[in-house]
Amino acid sequence: MLFRSKNGEFRLLLVGNILSMLGMQALLTTVAWEVFQRTREPWPLAMLGLVQFVPVMLLCLPAGQLVDRFERRRVLLCAVLMFLVGALTLTINSARQGPLWITYLTLALVGGARAFAQPARAALLPEIVSRESFANAVAWSSGSFQFTMVAGPALGGWLTYLTGGATAVYALTAVCCLIYLVCLLCITPRPRPASREPITLRSLGAGLVFVWNNR
Repeated sequence: MLFRSKNGEFRLLLVGNILSMLGMQALLTTVAWEVFQRTREPWPLAMLGLVQFVPVMLLCLPAGQLVDRFERRRVLLCAVLMFLVGALTLTINSARQGPLWITYLTLALVGGARAFAQPARAALLPEIVSRESFANAVAWSSGSFQFTMVAGPALGGWLTYLTGGATAVYALTAVCCLIYLVCLLCITPRPRPASREPITLRSLGAGLVFVWNNR
C-alpha cells in the first residue's frame, strides 16, 4: 500500500533516511576508531561522546519549538546540510591528518544538527502520507532505524578495514547526505497552519509537563 505510485514521496523520504542514518552511524563508529588510533588514550573517546551529547541536551526543547513554527522539510534540509558539511570537513581533516580539535568542533555541530533533524523528520512523516497509511509508514521508519543502527557501524568497520583509514567512510557519508538532500528537495509536504504561540519558558516546558502528568 505504501509503495504505490501515490506514495512516491514516502519512498524518497525512507530512502533518504536510510542512507543518511547508515552514513552517520558509520561515521560515528569510524571517528572513534580514528581518534583512538591517533591518541591511544581513553579520555579523547569520552570527549567524543560529550561534544555530541551536550548540543543535543541544550537544543532539544528549542528544536521542538522551531519545528512547530517553521516548515518541517526546510528545517530537515538545513540539518542534513549541516551533516553534509560535517562529513566533508571530517573527510578533508582526516586526509590531511589535521588537528583533533577540528574533529571535536565538527562533531559538536553535527550533534546540534541532530537535535533539529530528529523532531523534523518525525513531524514531516504525517505531512506526506495519508492517515490510513500512517501506521504502516511508522513501522517502516522504525524498522529502517533499527536496521541502520546495526548495519551502519558494520559498514564503517568494513570500509575502514578495506581502505586502511577513516577518510573513505567520511566521504561515503557525505555522498549519502547529498542524496538525502536531493530526495528532500523532491518532496512537497501538505501545507499546514503554523503555530502562532510565542516561544516562552512555559511553552518550552509544556511537553515535559504533559509527560509528567500523563504517565
